[in-house]
Order: sequence, then structure tokens, then C-alpha cells
Amino acid sequence: MTPHESDKVSLMLEDRLERGLWIALLMLVPVSSSPLLPLGSGTLIRPLAFVPAVMLLGIAAARLLSGQWPKFNPDRGCFGLLFIFTSYVIISGLVLVAFLPDSPFKGQTPLDSMLRGLATLAVGIIFYAIARHKIRSVDDALLAEKYLMIGLGISVALAVFQVVAVAAGGQLLQTAQSITDVIAVRTAGLTSRGQGMGSEPSALAYQITLLIIPFLVARSVSRQEFVATPVHRKVALRTLMGSFLVLVGLLFAGSRFGIGSAIIIAVFSTVRAVLRGRVFAAVALMGVLALGAAGTILLRDQQLGAGSGYVVRVVPDLVELSLPDLADVDQTAAISDLLSISGRVVNGQAAVSMWVDYPIFGVSLGNGYRYFGKYVPDWAIDTILFAPQSEGGFWLDPYAPEKGNAKILPLRLLAETGLIGTMLFLLFAFNNIFCRDYGDRYFGALRFAAGAALCLSWLNSDTFADPAMWILLAFCHAAGHVQEKSFEPRRSLVTQPI
Repeated sequence: MTPHESDKVSLMLEDRLERGLWIALLMLVPVSSSPLLPLGSGTLIRPLAFVPAVMLLGIAAARLLSGQWPKFNPDRGCFGLLFIFTSYVIISGLVLVAFLPDSPFKGQTPLDSMLRGLATLAVGIIFYAIARHKIRSVDDALLAEKYLMIGLGISVALAVFQVVAVAAGGQLLQTAQSITDVIAVRTAGLTSRGQGMGSEPSALAYQITLLIIPFLVARSVSRQEFVATPVHRKVALRTLMGSFLVLVGLLFAGSRFGIGSAIIIAVFSTVRAVLRGRVFAAVALMGVLALGAAGTILLRDQQLGAGSGYVVRVVPDLVELSLPDLADVDQTAAISDLLSISGRVVNGQAAVSMWVDYPIFGVSLGNGYRYFGKYVPDWAIDTILFAPQSEGGFWLDPYAPEKGNAKILPLRLLAETGLIGTMLFLLFAFNNIFCRDYGDRYFGALRFAAGAALCLSWLNSDTFADPAMWILLAFCHAAGHVQEKSFEPRRSLVTQPI
């Protein structure tokens, strides 16, 4: 074998290894909190997909040393905005931390906390860079969507098994719990809702909302597989299969927030489809909602998944409320307890109060929990919301590893990075999604559904480390580029002189 042939074979094996690692990353996305990553009891988000991501990063570094530069689609300033945001967070954080006493809280100094916060951001940036590199064309997008669907399909199947095991009890439940403990870190055992391979049911619903629903909406409205692809009848069958996966996943996860997000996206997408003359797509979307309602009713009698008391019992109680009830303090407290949002209201109010005192630069990334005890509202302390054995009680305990957090990404950004950091990050995120729309039906529906899914997911999560958000941003960026590229020949024909 000649040296040239040897180099060619070596490059081919390297490409196959890289492709295999990328597929592994996509299929491991559902494992959001792996016990295989020993990061301490206070770290719940431990994406197993980070392992192949680091290996891909190593291959990229080796190629850089040999003079091979990675290829990306034209950036539209996204990497630049991300670099500015990261630089701002580092510089402002170091300045703020320099004026804080170097005293540990929950085992960490202010600098330690900032470095851990930056580490989660670095994890997210790595996922984003790899996804931008791997998703550049229609074929790349379809391959990524395929293996994401397979990975999430396995997670949904496990969620079904978990719920069935809970209903059956006995040895089957023990088996399901043992399997779950190997895959995911969580603070409690299996209940009436399935969590799949995620850390909790809401994690599975979060992944479905970001990585399946936007593409299903786009396909149902356009009957295209992706941007700049022809209308095809087979798309309807694949969309039906994907819709079934979403329904089963959300019904057995029983996440109120996930179900609510799916309903909001479906309803607004239906209205948008009707306004654009896509009546059949609107009927199909409403049919999916009807099937979801029927599934909830079927699960209701067994008190499982979306039919459990956690989800269903709030509906009649809320329907019976009147406007005067909302002005009654006792009734308002009952509603808050009914919806299990008391803790989230406390978190949000504390984050907003923190931002009011530190409006421009925040308190530095990763250090918001350090100020939580100072800004937690009095009404929360005076009630049972933060009892000694509650999650909030652990947040206030200086010796407990659990950390108080906003649970809403925009509020966390405001509290920890201030107005400047928040605006930079939001500009980066929406710059990936809202590329100019040249009339491609798939792209128009995708960016609408993706923007809605992203905003809704931010109301229920505040971490940078989960790959779902970054992969969706890379998908949208690639969709915008493919649309612009497909529009160029038509644009050149229009501008060509006669």
C-alpha cells in the first residue's frame, strides 16, 4: 500500500469514527443525568452525550493541528455574539467576584461557583459548535433528526415500561427502578409518571418539546422533509409516526408543563396554518390534540401518567374558580399549591429582586444561589413552602449541596449576568432562529414552532448544560442557510438583466 493510499484509508476510518460518535451523541441526548459522570450530589444535569462530544472535540483538535479547519455554514454573527456573551460573563464575573469575601458557601467560594457556572456554559457551547459543524445540509439535518428520534423513542419506551411497572408493582417495579438507577440520577423513586432516560418526567417532556414537536409542526404544515425539499406523500406517514411518539411520551411522562407547551404550540400552529390556507394541516394538528385528550381520559382511571391526580385533578378545581376567588388570599394560596408553583413563584421573585439590586451586571454567573437566602420573600418563610425538609429548606441550609435557582432561564440571566448579559444571549439565540423568510413553508413553520418551544422551555429550565436547546439552535441555523442557498438561483434569475 502506497503512502497516499494509506493516508486515504486512515482518513476514511477517521471519518467513520467521527460519524459514529456524532450518532452516539444524538442517541444519548435523552440521558440528561447520568450516574456515570461523577460530578457530586449537587449536580443534577449530567448529559451523557458530553462523552462523545469530548471525543469529537479531540478529533477536531487533531485535525486542526494537521491544518484541517472545520467547516461551518456562513455564521450570520452567531458565533460572534456567543463569543461576546462569554467574554462579558467571564470579565464581569471576575470583577464582581474580586470584591466578594472568599468565604465558602455550600462548600464553594464565589470563584469556585463562577467557574462551575462557566463550565456548564462551556458544555453548551461545545454542543452548539459540534451541532453547527455536523448539521449543514438537508442530508445532515435528516440524519440528525433520525437518530434523535430513535434515541427519544427508546426513552419513551422506557417511560411506558416504568409506568406499567408502577401499576403492576412487585418485582417488575423493582426491575424498572434498578434499570432507571443505572441510567439516571434522581432524588426519588418511580411514581405514577414515567421519566424515560431523563432525570425526571419534566426532562423527557422538555426534550420532546424542543427536539420533536417543532419538526412535526413544520412537516405537517409543509408536507416537506426539510427546507427546500419537494412535497412528498411519505412525509404524512412519518409525521403520523412522530406524532404518535410525542403523544405516548407526553401522556406517560405526565408533565403538566410539557403537555401545556405542546398544546400551546399546536393551537397557535393550527391558527397559523388556517391563516395560510393549510386547512388539512390544521385539522391534523387538532386531531392530535383530540387524541391526547382521549389518552388522558384512558389513563385517568388508572391514576397514571397524564391521567394521574398530579395532572387531571387541577382541571375541575380551576374551572370552578371565579374572579372574586382570585382576589382572596386563601384561594390564591390554594391555587398556588394546586398547581405546585409556590416554589417557582418564590424562585422567580427572589431572582427579580436580585436583579433589581444588580440591574446592569448581575451577581456573576453561578453565584445566584449564594444570594438566595437574602432575597427569598418573607411570605415564603412564614408558610410551609420552605419547611425544613422541603427543597427550599435545603436551598437555605448552608451545609446542604442543593442550590437555589431561578428555574427560569431569562430570570437567571437577569440575576446573574444583568441586563447586558441577558440581551446578548437572547440576541444570539434568536439570531439563530429568525433568519429572513423567503417563503419556504417548512422554514416558516419551523422557526415559528422552534421559537415558541424555546421560549416555553426557558420557563421551566435554567441550565446551559443540556444539549437539546443548543441542537435546536443549530438545526434552525442550518435551515436558514439551506433556505438562503436554495433562494439564490431564483434571486439571480430575477436580477439578471434581459
